[in-house]
Amino acid sequence: MEFRTLIERVGHILLQPDDTWETIRLEQISISEILKEYVLKLAAVPAAAHFLGWWVLVGFWSSLTRALLWYFLSVAGVWIISKVIGLLAAQFGAEENETSTFKLAAFSFTPYFLAGICYIVPPMMIFVVVGGIYGFYLLYRGIPIVLEIPKEKAAPYAGMISIAMFLVFCIIGRLTGGVLWPSKP
Repeated sequence: MEFRTLIERVGHILLQPDDTWETIRLEQISISEILKEYVLKLAAVPAAAHFLGWWVLVGFWSSLTRALLWYFLSVAGVWIISKVIGLLAAQFGAEENETSTFKLAAFSFTPYFLAGICYIVPPMMIFVVVGGIYGFYLLYRGIPIVLEIPKEKAAPYAGMISIAMFLVFCIIGRLTGGVLWPSKP
């Protein structure tokens, strides 16, 4: 995915989620392509901001370690959430399709990754929570479209997934000195 295409996809998922989810549902794209062309690129933005923001506070090596850990944990978080979506699929009448569940997880993390730019100014890290909340909204909007289930099942399904998302965000924050429970430098 070219840089321009990446930026367009980000803008569309944030501003026109329903139409974009429909496009995503119809795309013939593999998990590895989504990972390589979207997730790994977007996760690098807040990791770099995390490094720069913490450098002054904890030093170069500690900041670099935290940033790399944040990067890998965030990418793993997308995979974990996709697995949770898949595990819950049958309970909500959705077909367990690994590619569809990964699409849903990966693109739902978009605002969380973008809000991660706030790591560059540590007092602004609370805005990462706002990104996570908007990611939950995107997930809620995408569930009936991507997984093709009735809209009335989307809210309870999204609620179950949101618990897992919250835990993933808390673990990442705790391990990397993030928003909710900063660890000591």
